[in-house]
Amino acid sequence: KVRADVTAGCTVRLEVARKKSESAGTDGLFGALGGAQGISAFILKHFENIQTDPRIKHFFTGAKLEGMKQPVEDFMAALFGGPVQYTGRPLARIHTTMAMTDYEFDSFLDSVKMALRAVGGDSQTVDECVVLLETVRQEVLINRKRHDVRRTMEAASVKTIFERVGGESGVSTFVEAMYTKATQDVRVQSFFEKNKAKVSSIKKKLLHFFSLAFGGQSSYDFDDVRAMHYGYNISDYHFDSILDIIGSALDEQGVKKKDIAEILISLQPIRADVTTGFTV
Repeated sequence: KVRADVTAGCTVRLEVARKKSESAGTDGLFGALGGAQGISAFILKHFENIQTDPRIKHFFTGAKLEGMKQPVEDFMAALFGGPVQYTGRPLARIHTTMAMTDYEFDSFLDSVKMALRAVGGDSQTVDECVVLLETVRQEVLINRKRHDVRRTMEAASVKTIFERVGGESGVSTFVEAMYTKATQDVRVQSFFEKNKAKVSSIKKKLLHFFSLAFGGQSSYDFDDVRAMHYGYNISDYHFDSILDIIGSALDEQGVKKKDIAEILISLQPIRADVTTGFTV
């Protein structure tokens, strides 16, 4: 009975945004988001959000995760008025076996809103984007199922990787062990600084990186990864070697095997940025 009163503010804002989109079109929206570059930054942040959101992250896992980003980016760019033509599969076909609920679609929209705000979108722009995404709800929920309250509560109670590793203290211990192992591993030791004056600063950056990558709070900016590694000529062989070292350090720290596997999978999206220098 109180839904209408509680959601009144949101309902009015979305209605204003809908009317503006209908009258003015969406061409200006693409520009307001920063064009192609802005859309790319938004998608990157959006996928970072999704992978740490227990409500929907199970829809975005596995080896195909990295391959999802470009089609999603093309779809969003086209939907938001960009000069891009989405040529991917129809949404209904993509989502027909996923059986998402309205709750999960709303959770997806929450991630969209957070990502848009993170890249500088104002309230009006965010509202307009949400209105446009609402138009595809029925296609995405083609085989919608009833919202399972118990499953949702269980998912929401799952600890983040950051918490499972032991919080900041656990991540700090892991970074120390990982760095020591890396400097002793002939496969990658040449990439790791041994000068004590510099090592402390590098470890601090690694602490911030892994804290954020594991779902904790950090000031680290993932956009720095590509530039930071470009000149090192790191290949896929080296990247996989580092993953081996990370897994070994976590195992010795007593982290569960399934959590280690989840961590290694979660690090795969940065492979392209870390190895870009070698690729070029």
